[in-house]
Amino acid sequence: MSKKMNDERVRALMTAAANSPMILACQTRKDVEFAAGGKFTNKAWATIAANAGDKGVSIGRYLIDLRQDLLVEKMQQFLNEEIGHLVRNPDGTPRPKEEAMERLDAWLQNETERKEQKEFQRGKEYLDNARDNRPVRRARST
Repeated sequence: MSKKMNDERVRALMTAAANSPMILACQTRKDVEFAAGGKFTNKAWATIAANAGDKGVSIGRYLIDLRQDLLVEKMQQFLNEEIGHLVRNPDGTPRPKEEAMERLDAWLQNETERKEQKEFQRGKEYLDNARDNRPVRRARST
């Protein structure tokens, strides 16, 4: 198994353990592996135990904190992909805060208008479709 694939497997197990409601009550490696739904390699377990010890926290707390760090990392990656061009110059240097905020405001306005236009178009299509399929009713004379 490649190192990257193994890292992803270990990361998935660590996340699964952190998401388990029983993780803070886990006392042994067996408990943590049960909570994770899989077994850690000896090397991965040694690293987890050492890192938790270095931080002075339980393995459960370490895994929960690590999960939060991974979520923050994913969010930062997403933001960099979505709006990085607004807050950085083409050469990668940060734009002045005021310019970045103006660009962000304009981008948000464009996104809002685009969504509203899509909603309007969808509503118009629905209305047109409903009108086309509505049976014609004649007024009754009284």
